[in-house]
Amino acid sequence: MIDYTGIPLKMAGEDGNAVAIIARARKALRRFNRDDLVEPFTRQAMAGSYYDLLTLCERVFEVM
Repeated sequence: MIDYTGIPLKMAGEDGNAVAIIARARKALRRFNRDDLVEPFTRQAMAGSYYDLLTLCERVFEVM
């Protein structure tokens, strides 16, 4: 389980597009030098439903 990182993640404008949200989250992790979390985040993000993805993003990022 990935803990809260405090990394800002802008999700506005990605209505219903899980692939775009995952890509934006991966990019944010890399931008803040958290390459160690990219693969674990991706595995978790792709393991559940769209709503599970939103919950994961809210748990890991500072969602904007």
